[in-house]
Amino acid sequence: MPWVEVALRGQKVLARADAAGELVSEGGRVEIRYKPKDGKSYRASRGNLEKISGGAILPDDHCAEAAAAPTPTEQKAAKKAASAARVEPPRPGETVVFTDGACSGNPGPAGAGFLVVDPTTGKIREGCEYLGTATNNVAELTAILRGVEAVADVTAPIRVHTDSSYAIGVLQKGWKAKANPELIARIRAELAKRPNTLLVYVPGHAGVPLNERADGLAHESLTQLHVVTGMHPRKAMMADLSDAFIALPGGFGTFEELFEVTTWGMLAIHRKPIGLLDTAGFHVPLMAMVEHATREGFIEPAHAALLVSRPEPAPLLDALAARAAVDDGVSDPNAPPR
Repeated sequence: MPWVEVALRGQKVLARADAAGELVSEGGRVEIRYKPKDGKSYRASRGNLEKISGGAILPDDHCAEAAAAPTPTEQKAAKKAASAARVEPPRPGETVVFTDGACSGNPGPAGAGFLVVDPTTGKIREGCEYLGTATNNVAELTAILRGVEAVADVTAPIRVHTDSSYAIGVLQKGWKAKANPELIARIRAELAKRPNTLLVYVPGHAGVPLNERADGLAHESLTQLHVVTGMHPRKAMMADLSDAFIALPGGFGTFEELFEVTTWGMLAIHRKPIGLLDTAGFHVPLMAMVEHATREGFIEPAHAALLVSRPEPAPLLDALAARAAVDDGVSDPNAPPR
């Protein structure tokens, strides 16, 4: 199958095409190469690729055989697995504490969860707390405080596991607290009374059982009911509280809400990522329609690129997180496509 020269965010790349030079996509994504002989293959959204006037159509053997580059999901999973493997077992007589916070909206409804493992009996005590409207950092910090307070003996050696690098930084590494100074001061004072307490990082959602349970406890505490007057206020509130939007397979209501938030993104009413969970290829025809409208000039390529489609939940969440990071100016928008 031939290759054709196209532009991806202003950078020339090679993309899979048919004999006529038309891009060949699968699930809305096209195989691309940054370098023809480096043995690395990537997949880019069809809407992000722009034809180059006079771009050459090249034979299949112009690019060397290549294995697909590790996906962000695979890279993230490998990194977390390696980190999880480094979680040390408890030392004799050491009380193990796992803590986690959860927040919907950041700020939004927040909760803290913790569990304490008795060093003698191995019995586990659990706790969780709904915090009202707060940030994720407040939830993480509060979870640590509640976990430490649950150990009655202030002289006991305690190892507190948290997946918050921020919390470890402001509580143990001397980072300057730019926010939440009162809460941080309170936790520092509590830790000062417990000189044998150590905070250690554990990767979140990496399969560490007790950390997963702490996360579950934090989410169990999130309970909040909003009563609205109609459909429009309901959608406005959901849009305001959401960090991202995901369309599952559905009907007219799903399509209406999907394209409404996409239009809002097009108009810069929000900058939140928008995804489609393409279960069993359900959204392939819809993405094909978007591509057709883009080719006919009814949709700008940049607006079509607002939609992120993946066949599985984990890769979709990774792609949305990467898109949110780019929009927040956290990562390089010229990095290889995710």
